[in-house]
Amino acid sequence: MTAPALFLERSMRGVRLTRLRLLGDDFEADWSAPSGLAAEDLPAEAGAWVVRTLAEQRLPKRIGLLVVDTDGASCAWVAAPGGDASVVPALVRQGALAGAAGEESGFGGSTSPGATLGSEIDLPGAGSIESWAASSPAGWGDEAGGEVRFAAIAVADAAARVLLDVLDGAGVRVSAVQSFWHASASAWARPVGRRSSGEGDERVVAEDDAPMIAAVVVEPRGRLNWCWATSGGLPVAAGSMRLRRQALHEHAEPDAGAGEGQPGRALAVGDRTSRAGSPALLCFDTSEAGRLAADWLAWAAQLGVSPRRVRVVLPSGEGPDAGAAGAAIGQAWPDAAIELITDEDPVGRTVRSAGGRIGGDGRHEDEPGRLDSEHALVGLSLRPGRAHRSAHRWLAVGLAALAVAVGLVGFAFAQARQGLGAEAARFAGAWREALSEVGADRFGPVGPANAVMTMEQMVATERARLAPRDDAPPLMDVMAEVDLLAGLLGNDFVELRTIDVNQTQPRLQITVSDLTAFSSVQDALRDIPGSRIVWTRSGGQQVAGQLNYTGRWVADDPSRRN
Repeated sequence: MTAPALFLERSMRGVRLTRLRLLGDDFEADWSAPSGLAAEDLPAEAGAWVVRTLAEQRLPKRIGLLVVDTDGASCAWVAAPGGDASVVPALVRQGALAGAAGEESGFGGSTSPGATLGSEIDLPGAGSIESWAASSPAGWGDEAGGEVRFAAIAVADAAARVLLDVLDGAGVRVSAVQSFWHASASAWARPVGRRSSGEGDERVVAEDDAPMIAAVVVEPRGRLNWCWATSGGLPVAAGSMRLRRQALHEHAEPDAGAGEGQPGRALAVGDRTSRAGSPALLCFDTSEAGRLAADWLAWAAQLGVSPRRVRVVLPSGEGPDAGAAGAAIGQAWPDAAIELITDEDPVGRTVRSAGGRIGGDGRHEDEPGRLDSEHALVGLSLRPGRAHRSAHRWLAVGLAALAVAVGLVGFAFAQARQGLGAEAARFAGAWREALSEVGADRFGPVGPANAVMTMEQMVATERARLAPRDDAPPLMDVMAEVDLLAGLLGNDFVELRTIDVNQTQPRLQITVSDLTAFSSVQDALRDIPGSRIVWTRSGGQQVAGQLNYTGRWVADDPSRRN
């Protein structure tokens, strides 16, 4: 089931709510503003009524589409440098686009000639200003100045904002917000045969081949709203005007100067009955058609396009005569196909049809991936509500949790830092003690700054001490001397008791069994061929037949022997 749509009727240039209409698939409910309440108190009463009505109908707390009427709204063409639509709201509020209609650049429009685009907005920030640049004819603008012309709308939406906040506070979610111009473009600027989920019309006509369609919807209260749109339902230009009322012919009070054929006197705008109390009909003849055509000609001159099909929706009760209205429009806007539709409730049918094209997430069925100013009043549709506040609260909770986690991590880091500091102090004491034990403090006090230098000095000292000296004696061939002694002493009368041949002081101890061989043994030791040891008999108490010798290494020079 499609969510119900809500239509807001306002007065006093959009400041005061006068009527709310809640339109569902199979029901309709109306609320009228009490006359005794101030304008600022009406949104709260209206919001409470909406909540009660949804509960009575057993519907979920959701409004599919909220449509704001065109009271207090204006539409004008603007010329933005480079066609940048994002700067339009700022320029309008600063008065940069103020100017008279028909100026070379800046502002022009049909609703209030000679007024600024934001003229309907009394307070700064109290209105929505959005542009229709995306649906504007591409490439239309001043080539020399680089300006591109397109339409922009300004809607006084203070009452709608307060109502949205009241509904949000009660838990009612509004999917999208449109102006009545948006709704008219979505509902009527399409082939009638293209039905939506909320449209009950079974009529099928020829498909529109015109690139631009004009939708004209007349409200029973006497306001005419028109909107140019593409065949896809994107608004291009819009405007509104009030229609005069005229008494029925049989209850007319002829004017004194009225000629033959004049039906009666015209009533003031907004009067619904004649002076005699008879009902009065809305009047739409050549004068009203001329006013409408003048607006359209101004827009066509600025945008470079004009509608080739006009679809007019008239109320069947107090509305103007359909035939006369069609003839007047056809005469004022020739060469355009005129399609007339009468309905007991043009506004309700328009709002229901537009609401059927809005999904549950507020996206339009033609552009489900985005929500732009051609399909809705973006500022009101995306107004922060309970969901945003809830998201902000959860974000705050998440940030607080993250802060706590960061604090815990910081505390852990601080504890680890203290532990590492203690470990570093212990290690420093240990290596200072180790350096002192090896005598590193002989180079001076040892600290972190000179510890490496002290160790390098110690290593260099040890290397110098252990390095081989150039003046050291050469190594002698010990094994060769042992072989020579073995050849000499290998006989029966000589017994070898001790032999110690080393690099410094060789020693030899032998026992001679034949005492007559003492002298020959001594001569043999002294004259060993190739030996580099000079053996000298050592003194001391000797055992019978025992000889002790001490050796001395000499260079291989026979002259050094003695």
